[in-house]
Amino acid sequence: MTGFAVSILARMSNAIHGDSLRIKLVSFLAVRRKHLGLLSLFFLTVHILMSLVLFSPAYYGKFFMDSKAS
Repeated sequence: MTGFAVSILARMSNAIHGDSLRIKLVSFLAVRRKHLGLLSLFFLTVHILMSLVLFSPAYYGKFFMDSKAS
């Protein structure tokens, strides 16, 4: 999420302040906005896949309550 936020802020500041801030931001991050966004998308995908793998009654029991038990 932070990578997406920095990428969007860099895009907005580039539109407002021109290329001077972009040059400073790119030199600070040592990557371009596109690479930062793609890296964030990769980590988001990994997070979603890991969450789906862990989604089981052992970890999230209250989501798997038996409706007949009440």
